[in-house]
Amino acid sequence: MMKAKTIRDFDYYIDEYMYNCRSRKLRPKTMSSYEQTLRLFERWCLEEAEITQPSQVLDTTIRHYICSLQERGKYTFYAVENAAITYSPCRRRDFAQTVSTTTINNYIRNLKAFFAWYADVTQSPNPMEKVKQLRNERKPQEYLEDHELEQLLKVFDRSYYSEHRDFMIILLLLDTGMRLGECLQITDDDLDMDERTICLPAEHTKGRRTRFVFFSVKTSKSLQRWLRYKDRYTNSKLLFPVKSGTPMEVHSFESSFKRYLERAGIDKKYSPHALRNNFANYVNGIQDCSRGNTYHNRRFRDCAMAHGLNVDHHPTYGWTITSPSDRLLQFCLDNDLSDILINRNEYSGYRVTGTGTHAPALPTTTRPSSTRKYRCPCCGNSVRATKNVNIACMDCQEQMVIAV
Repeated sequence: MMKAKTIRDFDYYIDEYMYNCRSRKLRPKTMSSYEQTLRLFERWCLEEAEITQPSQVLDTTIRHYICSLQERGKYTFYAVENAAITYSPCRRRDFAQTVSTTTINNYIRNLKAFFAWYADVTQSPNPMEKVKQLRNERKPQEYLEDHELEQLLKVFDRSYYSEHRDFMIILLLLDTGMRLGECLQITDDDLDMDERTICLPAEHTKGRRTRFVFFSVKTSKSLQRWLRYKDRYTNSKLLFPVKSGTPMEVHSFESSFKRYLERAGIDKKYSPHALRNNFANYVNGIQDCSRGNTYHNRRFRDCAMAHGLNVDHHPTYGWTITSPSDRLLQFCLDNDLSDILINRNEYSGYRVTGTGTHAPALPTTTRPSSTRKYRCPCCGNSVRATKNVNIACMDCQEQMVIAV
């Protein structure tokens, strides 16, 4: 819906750009990042450079803004004037600390996206065309050492619902390598206990592609215990809901994770994403598989080729374009493995899964859940089974029915 304005200033074009983002169905988190960056830049332009329209922005304006970001501290400048009073940023521990290069690069990326759209819409020069990202120091990927993992897993009191749930989340992240946001969206229908797989629907994955992850026998037993435990407290179809049955928020788990680290006596600042790096380290023997989140190294290539995959080089993403070799395909045919789960996307009739997004994928279908939940129509007691059974509630002498 077009916004009626006579003067097409910054505010007008930011609103139109956000409508454009909505029409492209970008993630809410992505849209929030864009709008926050643009509103901050809009206010800086108005107060520091007396610029009211995007057409007045030059590449020198952008460079002055970058210098301003480097000189000012965190939370010392807001898009809204009275925000400093509302949020009291001076109480934050990191108040006025240096803005990181990663944060500034995120601002540059968002401004590039906006001005590329603006230049296309208005047929005007793009001031971001010659502006490049800042050189950033490469940091090794964080992951927990073996002794730290042992300490962490020992601190949970699984007689409490929240701690039993969080323990199971950590175990599943370690065993599957999925992202935390993906894990918190899993439902009972996504879980296949027979095949020990979890379907991650496209609407919940970062690359918007459906994929499957696998878990071990040990994790399967822990999951079965968790499902029985969960059913005593909530009827939610989510695998890891809060006790009221609603989804758990990512930031809530991140806060709890920090408390568990403190309880385990681990002084390092780890995030739950470190568990995903543990998966890459222990399962694939790859401690650092990317540089600036854009480049997969030769260790990845060698590991993939050792497992029968052809790996080609992508100019931006490195050794990431994978496909089954003739030897691997022949092995599948000789052993009648027509439905084998290999890696990445769909290829030649074989289901191929993983985190890659650089090759086109054929439509995938969600595998139905292998578990069934039976509930007593009188007292509400419930049990789970992996096949159709006739079962009765001995308290009520009533036959249980499959819960809808």
